[in-house]
Amino acid sequence: MAHINKTLSETTEYSFLSSSNVKEIAQFGGYICHLVPENVARGIYRYYRESQS
Repeated sequence: MAHINKTLSETTEYSFLSSSNVKEIAQFGGYICHLVPENVARGIYRYYRESQS
């Protein structure tokens, strides 16, 4: 999590952020649209919304 916080506070143009971290943020309702393309974010949000039903 410390790496995620550091990554988010810096410019993300050349940063590495694993997909596991992005999925974990989304799973807990966090905002990921600035980390991945919009269509990817919609798909991830949809996946977690449907898996909770």
